[in-house]
Amino acid sequence: MKIVILFALYVILYISCRLILKQKDKNTNLTLVLLLFCLSFNLSISYNQYLQGEILYISFHSVFIALIVCLLFSFNKRSLRFGIESIYLFVAMINFIVESYFKISDYVNFMRIVMTFTSFLIIIMIYKSISSININKILYSINYVAIFNSILGIAQYITGKQLLLGSFNTPILYTEGAVDTNRAVGIAASNNSGGNFGALVFGVILYNCFSSNRKLSWVALFLTLIFSALTLTRIGMVGIVFEILIFYLAYSPKNRKEQKLKLISGYIGMVIIMLLLVFFRHDIYNALFIERGNTTSSRFMQYERIYHYILSNKLLFGIGDGQYRNYMYSTYHILDLQIHSQYLNVLAEQGLFLFLLFVLFNIFIFARIVMSRKISKNLKVLSIMIFTANFICSNFNPNQYYYLNNVLYYIIMFGVFFYSKQGINNTF
Repeated sequence: MKIVILFALYVILYISCRLILKQKDKNTNLTLVLLLFCLSFNLSISYNQYLQGEILYISFHSVFIALIVCLLFSFNKRSLRFGIESIYLFVAMINFIVESYFKISDYVNFMRIVMTFTSFLIIIMIYKSISSININKILYSINYVAIFNSILGIAQYITGKQLLLGSFNTPILYTEGAVDTNRAVGIAASNNSGGNFGALVFGVILYNCFSSNRKLSWVALFLTLIFSALTLTRIGMVGIVFEILIFYLAYSPKNRKEQKLKLISGYIGMVIIMLLLVFFRHDIYNALFIERGNTTSSRFMQYERIYHYILSNKLLFGIGDGQYRNYMYSTYHILDLQIHSQYLNVLAEQGLFLFLLFVLFNIFIFARIVMSRKISKNLKVLSIMIFTANFICSNFNPNQYYYLNNVLYYIIMFGVFFYSKQGINNTF
């Protein structure tokens, strides 16, 4: 019933926006989805399961409902014209049906994976329905999400609470390091996913800073850096560093003003890094490594277990989506965390064949963007930044369960991909 009510509310919201804006631009439908990231929360249904001493409920993310409503208002005959980019997703959907009959014990995590992959198909259908994609409009709306997320993260760090719908008073205290400390989670609802989310939005905002209405973009960039630091997610920070390096080396200024801006920003960046290393290197090391705790070794220990217990005898067909923890506990009595690598998770749970399709699926989208002659170099640079940051971050955290991160990543990558196929070259 709660899902039906939320669906109805989002339908009313979409109709209201159309009436207020007095336009039928389908790009606006997608920007509204991005703005609804700010109100992200999970709605549970009555089904529950008891596994490993936990009672878990199947839930649907509010953004998933928003995507369905967006498709409802965008749908036309072009929406069903699927191309080669959708092959992996259709094979994965067939695999989900087969798994539900033969492999699934943990239905809660299985449905989380199904919801995420279904969202990818919905995003494709939405983009297919838009006859003229305004990629800058879509990317610019992420500024507002970033500002809201950053202010929320700062408030979380100060209050020590999540301040989110459904988990307002949930503490953000991190107790697995040498020293207990608050870690901001933002709208992503957990510290590591918040760090990954910060890395993704940072790349987009960096692109926006050299596009239109730059003042707001620079504010969003500054706040996102603060938020990312407050998450204490080291791999997210690494992703941001790579994005900065890629952008600085590859960005092509349009005029002398931008050439000077690039040069000045490079000098300022080097000065800031030198000052941080000279005056705060011990504080940074203590915060990120001593107090935060060393979790890297445990990740590689998990990778060894996956190779020994799963890949050695379940390589071809996997153990079933969302089943890792339950499989390890029920089969080998090992209580483990979710796999801290999205790519390795696909290999272990979906098997070698689908893993290869998954890799080809992502490489195909990325390669078609980079090799396109119909979009600007700077838009290609954005795609390289996002692809690199996502690849780095998703392979050191259980990114397969970070719903907002996955949806945001494919909204960006599919957006640029389908934009390049339309043959429009009016971006900066």
